[in-house]
Amino acid sequence: MMIEQHYDEEVLAEFLAEPADAVSRDQHLATCGLCQRTLDSLRTTAQVLTKPAVWDTTPISTTPRPETLAFLRGLQKSMLDEDAQAALWIKQLLAGPRETWAPRLEEHPEWRTGGMVRALLKAGDEATVVLPADSLEIARIASVVAEDLVSEQYPPTVVQHLRGLVHFDLAYSLWYTGAIVAALDSLDRCDDYLRGIAAAEFDRGRAQVMRALIYHLLERREDVLSAADVAAEILGR
Repeated sequence: MMIEQHYDEEVLAEFLAEPADAVSRDQHLATCGLCQRTLDSLRTTAQVLTKPAVWDTTPISTTPRPETLAFLRGLQKSMLDEDAQAALWIKQLLAGPRETWAPRLEEHPEWRTGGMVRALLKAGDEATVVLPADSLEIARIASVVAEDLVSEQYPPTVVQHLRGLVHFDLAYSLWYTGAIVAALDSLDRCDDYLRGIAAAEFDRGRAQVMRALIYHLLERREDVLSAADVAAEILGR
């Protein structure tokens, strides 16, 4: 059956057993990004269900493990140190006209840290209403820094989560300044990065709200309702 001209999950689940090129051979799936993303989500869930750990009934101890606590404390200290250093660096980076920011970043490879990404996200949020053009440039710089992060230096999914947040902010800044199609492209990248990260569920909900706003401007009313429904389901949890 079809819902709002999209396949429901029951129909999409049938594609899980089809060859990889089945999506391109289906007229609707080949052109519908929403259904493709839903199918990707179902495929990820199906893959997870094949893992033995999912079906392991061994009781899990709730006693904190010393090595885990030590790791988390070390991670917390590392993030605090990064944020403290970034608070100084960002003042240097954003000094002067925005045309000088990107060249200055190129001169300082040591500034490409997770703390700097978080500082840029905060600075971009503060600039959105006052100077939208500044906010857009900050978001672009944040995307450069985030893409250059070395994943091995951070716990799993941390870099992926930061990149998703950056592309959400970039999408918002593009939308705010009228670059609607580019905003949608950046939002697609945001969804790709945040998919499968349990800690990013709220951020995925926000991204769906933004997607509904963009679809509204594009007069894609059925897609507006679909995105809003997904946002409501996620944020309702």
